[in-house]
Amino acid sequence: MAEIYADSLAIATKTALIVPVEDAEMVLGPYRQILDHTAAWPVPAHVTVLYPFVLPGSITETVLHGVRSGLSQLQAFTCTFSRIEWFGENVMWLAPEPDATFGR
Repeated sequence: MAEIYADSLAIATKTALIVPVEDAEMVLGPYRQILDHTAAWPVPAHVTVLYPFVLPGSITETVLHGVRSGLSQLQAFTCTFSRIEWFGENVMWLAPEPDATFGR
């Protein structure tokens, strides 16, 4: 469930909880390589659950256990990412439909 890129945490200054979306990476990956300066980071196309999360040095097994416990309370759901939106002028994102589950 939780993946930690140990090498990346050593130099990271911020963390986030994400859900990788492999199908989106297959479609968006080539565009991200050209247009997204963060594509070189070891972070695939994803849904951001929580950002910022905790400082990299504060990620412990206890923190991860709390995340797992909290997420285990959620039921799986289906959505479609079919509309492009923007945060300002620099961050493109795919809007989920339906979006009600994402606003909890």
